[in-house]
Parts: sequence; C-alpha cells; structure tokens
Amino acid sequence: MVKAECPRLLWDKEYSIVWVYHNVGLNGLEYSINSVKKFLPHHNMFVCGDHTHLAETINTPRTRNSIYAKWHDSLTKLQRIIDHTGVTDDFLWMYDDTFFLAPNTIRNVAQPKYSTSPPENKGSLWYCQLMHTLSLTESKYNYSTHYPVVYNKHLLQHVLDTYKPPYLVETLYLNLYGKHPIAMDNSFQFSRDCVNWKLKPETTVLNVKRFTPTVQAALTEIL
Repeated sequence: MVKAECPRLLWDKEYSIVWVYHNVGLNGLEYSINSVKKFLPHHNMFVCGDHTHLAETINTPRTRNSIYAKWHDSLTKLQRIIDHTGVTDDFLWMYDDTFFLAPNTIRNVAQPKYSTSPPENKGSLWYCQLMHTLSLTESKYNYSTHYPVVYNKHLLQHVLDTYKPPYLVETLYLNLYGKHPIAMDNSFQFSRDCVNWKLKPETTVLNVKRFTPTVQAALTEIL
C-alpha cells in the first residue's frame, strides 16, 4: 500500500490544539485546556463534539450505531477537524483525560512515544483492534496510550481514505509517518488505578482512567 509523502513539520508556527468532548458530567476537559494554556500556550484551541464555552466548538453529534461506535465516532470527528478551515494543517490531538503538568513544546510532544508495557485485556475489542492495526504496518509500536498526537491533515486524510476499519488511528498513523520514535519514560504517567491513584513527582504529562475528585484536587494545586 502506497504511503503519502510526509511533509516536514515546522516548530515556529501556530498549531491548532483540538479535543474531543462529550458532556457526560464530571470530566477533565476544563483542566486539560487550562494545562495547555499554562504549559503549552500561544496556540488556538478547538473542541469537537458537544458545545462548550471553553473553546471554539466544532459541533458534531456522537456516533452510537455500531459495535465499533467509539472507533466510528473518533474518525467522524477527525474528518470534521480535517474539513474545518480554522484548524491548522498540522494540529495537536488532545484528550480530555490528559494534562500537561510542566512547560512543554510542540516539538517535544510531536516526537512519537510508544508504550513498552504489554497490552492489557487480551481478547477485548480494543486488543483485537490493536493487533489488527499492528498487522498493517512494518513498524509495530503501540501508540494508543492517550498521549497527545500531532497530525497532518493531508496524511490523516490519506489514512482515513485508504484503510478499512477497525483500527486504532493514532497507532496506525504514527507507525506509518512517525519520525524518530522513542519509548515512553516515567515523565508520562498513564494511570489505570482509580482507587489508589497518586500523582508521581516526575510526571510532566498525565493521563487518568477516571477524573475523580482526588485527581481534580491534585490538578487544582498545579493549574
């Protein structure tokens, strides 16, 4: 399968930063946006999904009509982001459960960072999608960790137009086009324990499985 040509990223320009958002009660969107404002400033921001006053909204209803509804929903929103003329050609895809906790740069975030931990929940729908995704490329890294991803609209459109579902888009995209990948280190805290959760002192980028009052209190002290 022919890959699209990969353009060179420039660092001294404005990037759009885009979140996907569903209004489902207590969530970390406001804290995630505030973490970007504090530690990765001077970029324009969009939220794709339900309306919010926190950033310009790309209104997109949630997809719920198939076994792969979450996958279809993500790709529907990515297509809406690609089509939105206000979003820059290279943009940062953020998650509402991921937070910057120290100064960062687009250049640093853009370097692909793969997980070295064995995938959990073997036999789950997510695991099957991961295995299928890794079968599509020569490079076989797992990038589906909710770490922010810099996408290029042209390359992302090529992926959406070329590959059939189901696949994990960030893992497929970065295995195709990621430059100089490195293993994740302890500066990224990928937390799945909601009961005994504690913020580690070396963390500079945080992802949490659930936005609990404990997480909220820890972020309030930093942000």
